[in-house]
Amino acid sequence: MRKQKAVFQNPFFFFAAGFFIGLFVKFLPLFFILMLLFLVAGGISKCFSR
Repeated sequence: MRKQKAVFQNPFFFFAAGFFIGLFVKFLPLFFILMLLFLVAGGISKCFSR
């Protein structure tokens, strides 16, 4: 029983890891765009506050 359970757990862990890595890679450009937008907004607010 224990050996069968381990065999069923391993593919699940591989699938979960691949799923999260795939999501991260898919939304990575979105994170970069948001970071750039926040930097631009911070720069604009600094320019207008002076």
